Amino acid sequence: PGMLSALTRPPGEQTGPLPSLPMIPVAKAIEDVLHEAPVLDPEMVPLSEALNRYLYEDVKAGRDLPACRTSVMDGYAVESGARPGVYQVLQRIYAGHKAEAKVGPGTCCYVATGAPLPEGSGAVIQVENSKVLQDSSRDKGKVLVELSFDAKIESKPGRFVRAIGSDIKKGQPLLSKGARISSVSIGILASNGMSSINVFKKPKVAILSTGDELMAMPMSTSSTGEQATQLPAERVYDSNGPMLSALVKAAGGIPVSLGIARDSEEEKIKNIISSSKDGQWDVLVSSGGVSMGKADPIKAALGEMKGIVNIHFGRMRMKPGKPTTFATMKDGKGGRKKLIFGLPGNPVSCGVTFELVVATALRRMSGDSNPKTQAQIMSRLASPLRMDPVRPEYHRVKLRWVQGKFLAFSTGRQASSRILSLNDANALVLIPRGDGTMPAGSLVQTYPLASLLAAPQIFGTPINFDDVGNMGHITTAPAIGFGRDTPTEISELRLALIGIPEIAPGEGKKREGLAKMVMKSLESIPKEGILIQGCVDLSQNTPVKELRTLAEEYIRIFSKTASIDVVALVGGNGFNAKDVAPEIASSLIEKDAPTLALALSTMGGQETHKRYRAGRSGNSLVITLPGNPLRAIKMIRGAASIFRMIAKEIHK
Repeated sequence: PGMLSALTRPPGEQTGPLPSLPMIPVAKAIEDVLHEAPVLDPEMVPLSEALNRYLYEDVKAGRDLPACRTSVMDGYAVESGARPGVYQVLQRIYAGHKAEAKVGPGTCCYVATGAPLPEGSGAVIQVENSKVLQDSSRDKGKVLVELSFDAKIESKPGRFVRAIGSDIKKGQPLLSKGARISSVSIGILASNGMSSINVFKKPKVAILSTGDELMAMPMSTSSTGEQATQLPAERVYDSNGPMLSALVKAAGGIPVSLGIARDSEEEKIKNIISSSKDGQWDVLVSSGGVSMGKADPIKAALGEMKGIVNIHFGRMRMKPGKPTTFATMKDGKGGRKKLIFGLPGNPVSCGVTFELVVATALRRMSGDSNPKTQAQIMSRLASPLRMDPVRPEYHRVKLRWVQGKFLAFSTGRQASSRILSLNDANALVLIPRGDGTMPAGSLVQTYPLASLLAAPQIFGTPINFDDVGNMGHITTAPAIGFGRDTPTEISELRLALIGIPEIAPGEGKKREGLAKMVMKSLESIPKEGILIQGCVDLSQNTPVKELRTLAEEYIRIFSKTASIDVVALVGGNGFNAKDVAPEIASSLIEKDAPTLALALSTMGGQETHKRYRAGRSGNSLVITLPGNPLRAIKMIRGAASIFRMIAKEIHK
């Protein structure tokens, strides 16, 4: 509610127009919103404007890439099986130029990296293995070069040759409908010759602030904030409106400011709601006016529009943000639903509920195939925090990296009106409802604020504390590994899992989500001393090239710090096209551990044992594991002591 209305509300006032709405869990609220949120129509946009938009349709390759055989490096194109000796150079061929010569015995062509190969050639001899003996090319004379190489290896068919379609095959799926267009996606689309692309439209989001206490920002202001001294003590500047506009942009929407509505302007609010029929907005987000008093105009207006507006919930079981309201109505044209969110007036509550609920809806409307995806990690509390017996709390914290772990430091007083507590924070930690206090060192679900919107879930998995019930017993849970004296004292095995999609051997079934399966099973085994520090699963729909790029990037992220002892690739060890786990691991391993790989293959007992890999990358041991979760868990548990010993050596 507005500050003035809250101060003047008479004691014992009735609960307002919507007293019967139950308080529902956050997870249920998000599901309800996603169920109602419509996906918008497509529009064609230039590729230069497609970044962070969502694809409306699947994209397939229009041609092979490369479309002809090309050289992997600078060198000389020769026949397959050629022998060392002196060769006549028939043509110098560069990338983008046509190969006109035909290579035969005793002849070759110089080829630059990316250049097309001439007819008759089957291998490329590196330029480092050559010596020019005669160059009369200026006089149109002969060019002779001596090539020295090991014929058993260097002139094998395909040596240093990029085959037709080796990067992308014609007709191969490139990007899937609902995928967010990243900078890499832009490159993929450009390589496919697409100057424009079909994407989902951005939702238009009307933003309305309510309250008698609010004042619009002055047109002319100073950088020192002196204008704030001229504001009457009972008034405040509207901070929610500008903040929500910025949040809407970050979530991929188009903000439309509607200014301020006073507590008595219910008719104005009803007219704004009705304006959705003219296509002025797809989503209405208001702040303030959603509590249970008579001076709270949003719920009052919604309550008087029964039959036109369908109210889905009016309270969420969370702290801060309990009075959050969600309603829908249909416009008069195509019958598409319009969404109405009434967010609390206190700025912290407003920002947090937008991030958790509204942004998720905007991603769905923008075409995101996985709108609930959010960056999550696990951290440990740096100090005890009291639990609320009724509602889970999203506590603002400063997240810091201390002695190989994330520690969450409270930003202090958590009043929902104290916007500085949100500004000082770089994350939210989810404190479950329960009695008593969570001790320092407790493991908590953590949402980094810097990447909360539309970020990939690369750490941890969501926990629905509403389904857990009273968590008071957590006060007696041990803080495993908290307060380790030095990073080299390995008391538990800190593991990160990367799931590589595969086709199950002998079954032909696609398998994905393997990392999550292994993580859940390991976490259910008590007193193993195995701590999951990261978990990510890659999708079956991801093209092989992009899958490799993503997996390699995750390995780099996990292995850069001393927080993770072992990075395990789960799945993808077979012989199908997407079974690239060994190749991914090999590309980043700096020092091989073949004996360990052999030991793992013995434990795994699969026909793909020869493709297991193990070795050091950065600060971590990188290994590959089978896609069968039971075998993977058996191998992790069986080799845990070896992993700990190797990790201790790495961290020295």
